[in-house]
Amino acid sequence: SRLRQSHPTPHDGLRSLLLGKLLAYRGACMPSPWPKAPRSLPADRWPVQHRAITLGQLRSLQTLLERLCKSGLLIEERDGERIRWSEVNMGHINRLVIQKKIPKDQARSWVELVAIGPQPPKYFVSHSWGEAFREFMVAIEHFAREVFGRARDTFWICTFAIDQWDVNLGGHLRDCPFVEALSECEACVLQLDTRASSLSRVWCLLEVFMILHEKGKKLFVMTP
Repeated sequence: SRLRQSHPTPHDGLRSLLLGKLLAYRGACMPSPWPKAPRSLPADRWPVQHRAITLGQLRSLQTLLERLCKSGLLIEERDGERIRWSEVNMGHINRLVIQKKIPKDQARSWVELVAIGPQPPKYFVSHSWGEAFREFMVAIEHFAREVFGRARDTFWICTFAIDQWDVNLGGHLRDCPFVEALSECEACVLQLDTRASSLSRVWCLLEVFMILHEKGKKLFVMTP
């Protein structure tokens, strides 16, 4: 039998229009506990290595993401599908939260939005953007318990430290923000999800190599 060829209908056009308006509404009305980014940044922006996020700020972001998923406000713009909490990764956070909350004409890092001043790093986190954020936070909480961490302890995490509208990795490896942050931290936390995806990332392997060859610094390997 011949396959029936499908043709666009007026209903398809209406559905696309309504979906587009819904996506725009959800992006504009995304609730968050942080104010809108001011129009201008101070001339003396904090050094990128001093844009670590505190454990308390990470927990606040986790709460926000859980609520967005539960209420159906975190959706994939390409197909309009709701993103479940178990599926959220750093890529989703960047596209659907950071770049929605911080417009390109007000570009800055997430930490520059939520912090009131520079936050030097205590720990450096080496991770894969494909790791589920739920697993990421479970591993962070395991680490915090192991080292008797406090809410004000700071973690340098590239997603939140780097301006995602203007990713500048420097002209030389020594000028790279990852290297600068590693040089100031006390220890590195290597995050391994259930697939150990960090070990497939060249950047993560470089970070581990550097921390192992820097005298007096520790490497912690954490799993969910």
